[in-house]
Amino acid sequence: MKLAQFRQKLPGIGLRKVKSIIAVAIAFVIWQLVRWIVSPAVEVHPVFGYVYAVVELRETPEKTKAFSIYRLKATAIGLALGLLTLPLSVWFETAIANTFLLHIADLALILVGVLISLWVADLCKCKNLCGIAAIIFILCIIRDRNSSVSIYMYAILRAVETLVGVLAAWIANAFFFRHHIKKNGQTPQ
Repeated sequence: MKLAQFRQKLPGIGLRKVKSIIAVAIAFVIWQLVRWIVSPAVEVHPVFGYVYAVVELRETPEKTKAFSIYRLKATAIGLALGLLTLPLSVWFETAIANTFLLHIADLALILVGVLISLWVADLCKCKNLCGIAAIIFILCIIRDRNSSVSIYMYAILRAVETLVGVLAAWIANAFFFRHHIKKNGQTPQ
């Protein structure tokens, strides 16, 4: 089936939407491999993997790859700072008995960590994806305190979900409905 015929059969559903669905499905499959390697107790659905699979889709695989490099660099920064800060967060839980004060201390830690994450990502030239470093940092610090998963494993899994989403977006872009650019720089309609 030619591309034009495919578009006619699905009015109102463009290729971006179809690639998004494919990317989410790919993220699911990759995540199941991660679960198989790590532990079947890990969540079935990689929520952040799904989010990044959709967000990372670009017009071409090359653009997806270029943006992904900055996203992965920002993810590494957020993960590193989050893992370094986790012991302080755990110490707060044991040292601060008052729940209200514990939440205030957690918030202060998050605010300082977000600032440092953004600053380091900016220094590392993550371009307009510096916010990802702050998001990953927050995901490392905010956790289910009743979970049976180690806090460090939880933080690492959130970053791995990001990697899964980025990889899924690249696969969807590279192998499904490639967007070709004509010689004059115009994209086909």
